[in-house]
Amino acid sequence: MADPTIRPELRPFRAALSAYSVRCLTHLAQAAPLGGYTPGAATAVPVIVPYSAWAWNRLRRCGLVTWRLLWRSAEIGGAVSVPSVLIAHCLTRQLLRERGDSQAICHATG
Repeated sequence: MADPTIRPELRPFRAALSAYSVRCLTHLAQAAPLGGYTPGAATAVPVIVPYSAWAWNRLRRCGLVTWRLLWRSAEIGGAVSVPSVLIAHCLTRQLLRERGDSQAICHATG
């Protein structure tokens, strides 16, 4: 089995895959309190979960990731995705306010 630490060029991909994998949870977590559909909720489970499972399994079987490295990548991906989501929501709220779309502001702010 190859040592995954000798493939530093895969670090950005592993972090991006981790962030993408976590997106499923964010879509479902956003839909739950609203009690309805939010953009991405319909595709989160049928698209993100199978691809993420396939990609992580493929990397693991090729010796390019270990369970330890998978969890480390998940930590990095989570650390990247949480601030990204918060920044995106703040920018969206600001743009909606500037546009004067009061109904959309109510939906964007919960």
